Amino acid sequence: LLLFFMGQLFFILFAFIYQKVTRFDLHEEIEKDNAAAGISAGMNLVAIGVLLSGYIKFSDSLPGLVVWFVIAVFLLLTSRYMVDKLILPGALLDEEIATDKNWGAAFVEGTSAIVLAFIINVCFLG
Repeated sequence: LLLFFMGQLFFILFAFIYQKVTRFDLHEEIEKDNAAAGISAGMNLVAIGVLLSGYIKFSDSLPGLVVWFVIAVFLLLTSRYMVDKLILPGALLDEEIATDKNWGAAFVEGTSAIVLAFIINVCFLG
């Protein structure tokens, strides 16, 4: 039960961190019917959920879960930066999502995060 609540707390904390990292107001963009913002945020939440559930399935250590969360957030944010600079180098990812409402760019970023989450789980948690 404690692991469940810790997982929920980290899930919400990641949502706040993701909001702070993006250059746009996620809530405002979603209210303006910007599907790209919803896709990007939703897929990143799926990725952190995959990483947290993988660790909880692997171990019942609370300090380990905290360390895993910090590593997972770092890797997901690094993945977002790499997508911005290497995969979509023409424009800033945040501008593509917020200004252009480019759901394709948001889908690429979110898919990269989910794929990375599965790769990390397989590599580190077996």
